[in-house]
Amino acid sequence: MALTDTQKAKCRHYLGYPDQFRYRNTRLESVLSNLSAEAETQVADILTALASIETSILSVALSQGGLKRVDEVEFYSGTSATSSRQNLGRMYAGRLSVVLGVPIYSDVFGKGGYLGDSFFPGFGQGSGGGSIPLG
Repeated sequence: MALTDTQKAKCRHYLGYPDQFRYRNTRLESVLSNLSAEAETQVADILTALASIETSILSVALSQGGLKRVDEVEFYSGTSATSSRQNLGRMYAGRLSVVLGVPIYSDVFGKGGYLGDSFFPGFGQGSGGGSIPLG
């Protein structure tokens, strides 16, 4: 049984690769289409864990985002709980990276966002306006 398109999209997401340029990332796309049955099971388990962690982070952030008490300023202790969940998400993204044999491109559990197009030569900042380098 091959990975579904949804599972492949989730792999791209958790490894920090933009879906828009998937045709340029032949290394990852080749791996996603040629996994052994055992590796597919590992990937499915990791994706389930990552989705659970993401849900948990959102739950903590929404329930503990404001002030706890008004008469004395007391904040919820959710910051460390959220941080530990983010680290757990990074750990599972690292496991996914190992199983698939591709590097993590962007940290989806951080605040940095998309790193730009330095991964894709000929696009983005410092690429000479999208022209193909000659010579």
